[in-house]
Amino acid sequence: MTKISSQSITCPKCQHEGEFRMYETVNVTLDKSLRERVFSDDLFKWTCPECGETFTIVYPFLYHDMDNGFMIHFSHDDCESINEQYNELLTKFPGMRRSTYRTTNALVRLKEKILIFEAGLTDVAVELAKVFIKVDDAIKLTYKCSLVFQDLISGKGDSKKEFLVFKSFVNHEPQKGILLISREQYCQYVTIAQHEDFQLTRYCETINERWILSR
Repeated sequence: MTKISSQSITCPKCQHEGEFRMYETVNVTLDKSLRERVFSDDLFKWTCPECGETFTIVYPFLYHDMDNGFMIHFSHDDCESINEQYNELLTKFPGMRRSTYRTTNALVRLKEKILIFEAGLTDVAVELAKVFIKVDDAIKLTYKCSLVFQDLISGKGDSKKEFLVFKSFVNHEPQKGILLISREQYCQYVTIAQHEDFQLTRYCETINERWILSR
């Protein structure tokens, strides 16, 4: 279920106090409009009732998609603690393990995870793909760039080939163009992800490039 709490907010501009509704749990199966509100950042906007100024307030919450079978907990600085709490809980209650559990500390990564799981992809394989793309001399990406999965698309015309679409960012700024890998290439990364080095040892984990490189 969707869980909402209220918090008193002091406006940074006029110092007026107002109420801000925070979604502790966002269940997009029971309320599909919440998905778009996450992607538009509407869920994190607060408008001062006195001066009318709008501010962005980012807070931790759980994103739950029952239809696609995943839960993602967003937290700026507490992912490891959340992982430990969920793993303790899932160890005690095996029936809860039917869902995929992840944590992330950035909204852009939360949205990326949502798109990955909605497309029926494996995030370990997607993160592996990013690592291989960044070290490919033919692509020549900037060392400090980060890659974000954007979409799964089909080829034009009679082609039935599918491609994974990535966007590159440098210092959080989007770069020109997109990067594509075929479904066939992705399947190769799925095979690599099945190696014992990349098997998850916990039920809830923060899967990103750092996690891949640590293996």
